[in-house]
Amino acid sequence: MVINIVVVLFSTGCKSKNDVVAPVRDSLGKINQWIYDSMGYYYYWSSTMPAQPDYSLAPQLFFTSLQHKDDRFSSITNRADIGGKKSTFSYYGFHYSIVRHSVSGAYIGVVTYAAAETPAYRAGLRRGVYFTAVDDSTLSAESITWANERLSSGKTVGITPATWQNNAWVKEEPVSFASSYIDENPVVLTKYFSHNGVKTGYLFYNHFVEGYDVLLLDAFAKLKQENVQECIIDLRYNPGGSVASCAKMLGMLTTVTENSVFGIFVGNAGWGRQVYNMSRILKTSTSASGATVPELAAHRLNLKRVFILTSRATASAAELLVNNLKPYLPVVQLGDTTMGKDEAGFQVADPRNPRQVEWVLQVIVYKLLNSAGNGSYHTGIVPARLVSELSAFPLAAIGAADDPLIAEALMQIYGSHTIEEGLLRRKKTPVYPVYVSSGADAAGAPVVQIDRPH
Repeated sequence: MVINIVVVLFSTGCKSKNDVVAPVRDSLGKINQWIYDSMGYYYYWSSTMPAQPDYSLAPQLFFTSLQHKDDRFSSITNRADIGGKKSTFSYYGFHYSIVRHSVSGAYIGVVTYAAAETPAYRAGLRRGVYFTAVDDSTLSAESITWANERLSSGKTVGITPATWQNNAWVKEEPVSFASSYIDENPVVLTKYFSHNGVKTGYLFYNHFVEGYDVLLLDAFAKLKQENVQECIIDLRYNPGGSVASCAKMLGMLTTVTENSVFGIFVGNAGWGRQVYNMSRILKTSTSASGATVPELAAHRLNLKRVFILTSRATASAAELLVNNLKPYLPVVQLGDTTMGKDEAGFQVADPRNPRQVEWVLQVIVYKLLNSAGNGSYHTGIVPARLVSELSAFPLAAIGAADDPLIAEALMQIYGSHTIEEGLLRRKKTPVYPVYVSSGADAAGAPVVQIDRPH
C-alpha cells in the first residue's frame, strides 16, 4: 500500500510556538517525512505522535521521538541491517542462566537448553552443564555484562565447564564453538506419563514454525493414539513465531469450528477491529499441514483442561495461545510470568519503484484480544502458581518428572507423593538468578506477525 508523501511549504517568517514545523526538504527530511506518514497510517499509538516533530533528527532518533512510552517492541532498521538482533540461541543453539550460588557465593553459568546438532551441542553442552568462565574470564558481578555480550556476539567463543565437588567448583577443560545457521526442530519431545490408569501427554514445543507443522500434527496424533486424558504443553523457551501455527495447536487442544473466533486485533482509528476466525487465520499459513479445521479435528485431544508451562521467555504467539485458549478450554498455567507481548505488527517498507527510502519499519499495529475480548497482558500473563526451574539443582532433563514445573503439573493431576519423592532426590541449593539468556532472546524476537489487511 503506497503512502503518499506530501511536502507543504510554509512561510519563513517569525513563528509562534504553535506553528507547525515544516519538514526539512533535503534527503533526510524526505526520509523522516516517510517515517512520519507511515507511522501515522499504521501505528497503534498514531494519535499520540507529536504534531511538530523535529525533522532534522537522524532517522533512528526521529523514529524514537515518535514512539509511545508504552511501546517496547517497535523498531526501525536500515535495509542493509534488516533481520534484527541476533541472540545466543540463534548463533550457537543454547540458552543459559547466570546465578549466584548461595553456598560458594560464586557466579555460575548453567546451560538450560541446548538444541540437538548445534555448535553448542557438538561442543558437549547439555542442559545442566555448569560453567565458571567465558573466554578464560571468570564470571563475576563485574564481568557478567561482558560475558553476555560475548555469548551473543556470533564470534567463536569459549567457556570453562565446572562441577561441584566437595563444596567447591572444580574447573574442567575449556570448550569453544563458532556460530552457524540454526534450524531447530521445535517439536523437541513428545511423551506421556501414566499413574493410576490416567495418561498425561507432554509436548516440549520450542517455536511456532510453519515448516514443522507436519511434525506438530504428528505429535498430537501420537498423543491422541495413546488416549491421553490430560496434557502438558511446555512453552518455557518458546519466543513465538507463526500465528497460523498457534491457531493449529489451539484447534488440536479444544473444539472449534471454522467460524470460531481465534482472536481480535485492535488497531488505530483507521484500522479499527479485525476479527480473525479460525478459517481466516489458517488461510495465512504457508504450510498445508493442518490448514483446515476438519484436519485439526482429526488430531484433537479429548481434554477437560490443559496445563501450560511458561517462563519470562514465553512470548508473542506462545502467549497468544495461552490467552486465546481460555474462552474455549480451562488453562492451568504454571511456571513464571510471560514476556508480555500482547501486540501484533508487520514490516512497512517504501513500496515505490524505484525505492526512495531504504529504511524499514517494524511497528506495532494491533493490540491482541481473545474471543471474549480479554487481553491487556503487556506486563505478562501471570501463572496460577509460580515455579522456578532453577529451584532444584542439578537441573532435571527436559521432560523429566522431577523437573519443578512438570512436577507441579503432575502433582495437580495425580496428587501423587511419588513426584515429591522424585524431586527430593535433587538437592535444593538456593541460587539467585542474575541473567537469563532465553528471556533476553525472547525480548528481541518479533511480536506476533500478521498479514497486512487490504
